[in-house]
Amino acid sequence: MGLDERIASLSPAMQAEVADFVEYLHQKQEKQSALKSIQSVKELKGLGKEVWKEVDPDQYVNELRGSLV
Repeated sequence: MGLDERIASLSPAMQAEVADFVEYLHQKQEKQSALKSIQSVKELKGLGKEVWKEVDPDQYVNELRGSLV
C-alpha cells in the first residue's frame, strides 16, 4: 500500500492533520534554507579586508566626492 493510499484510508479529520503536518514540514524546510543562506552570507565577513588595510576611509570618501565635481 503506497503513501497516497494510506492517507486516503484515513478519516477526513486525520487527513487534515496529515495536511497540516506536511505544511509544517514545508515551513520548517524554508526556515532552515533561509538560515543556511544567512550563515553563508556571514562567512563573507572580513573578506577582502586586506585591500583596505592602508586606506583612510574619510580620505577615500573625500577623494571620491572631489572626483564628482
